[in-house]
Amino acid sequence: SGLDLSTNYDISYDDDGTQIDSLGIMSDGSGNIVISGLDGGFYDNWNVSNVATPLCISMDNTSITLTDPSTPTFTVTFTSDPTSCGGADGSITISGLDPSTTYDISYDDDGTQIDSLGVTTDASGNLVIIGLDAGNYDNWSVDLLGCTGTSVTIITLTDPSAPTFTVALTL
Repeated sequence: SGLDLSTNYDISYDDDGTQIDSLGIMSDGSGNIVISGLDGGFYDNWNVSNVATPLCISMDNTSITLTDPSTPTFTVTFTSDPTSCGGADGSITISGLDPSTTYDISYDDDGTQIDSLGVTTDASGNLVIIGLDAGNYDNWSVDLLGCTGTSVTIITLTDPSAPTFTVALTL
């Protein structure tokens, strides 16, 4: 911040000790330049020069440490079996996640990978997966901003028992 408005600048900085050069970056209407797409690491040795006056270099040794988000940790639990034979109203709960946060999840349904992108937890940090049929569900993966947690928990949903009956001959 504090740069000339809408002006081209050359910027260099160190990313974990490796010099990064960004040439011809335009400041915005407020005199700011935002450097995006940075990974977790240690950033320092900032050098900024106006492209029109490249010999005038401003230096700043401010150190900035960026940290990647934590890998999601979670628990997968049985919630309910389907209520009818061949039905698809069973459910499984993924819990222990951050409340009201959007995740990408995937799991296997009888060996077929199912992806759910952009699902949001409730206020308690739970995701309830509904509309499930009888089968084995496993190979759970929960992704938050590129950090992925996994679980091999196997949840088996089963249809209710078939009705039993006896055939009797009456005379």
